[in-house]
Amino acid sequence: MDTSDKEIVFDKHGNCNHCNDFIERADKRAYKGEQSDKRFVEVVSKIKGTGKNKYGYDCVIGVSGGVDSSYAAYIAKKNGLFPLLVHMDNGWDSEIAAKNIKNISNILGLDYQCHVLDWQEFKDLQ
Repeated sequence: MDTSDKEIVFDKHGNCNHCNDFIERADKRAYKGEQSDKRFVEVVSKIKGTGKNKYGYDCVIGVSGGVDSSYAAYIAKKNGLFPLLVHMDNGWDSEIAAKNIKNISNILGLDYQCHVLDWQEFKDLQ
């Protein structure tokens, strides 16, 4: 980091406030064995109890066709959730990503919706 950020502050060790904030947040979210497993079960139970809508979905998972979102869909299904998989197509999808999304949807038996974004509107937001 550099001083082009008007709100940056460095501590006596030369670490910036943004880095220190990240480290503190990451530590709170780090996997802590049984404690994290228990919290995960609690969150899944809460989603199951409050998440169902009239279509039967308990949650929405954004999918890109990459490993992370595919694994998130797998873990949700494995833990008894019924997510709606949603993809926002901004025109940059690779052929393999599109194929992966369809495969994960079909293999897990989950519904999938793709929303194609208006390119000019998307470009204007960047």
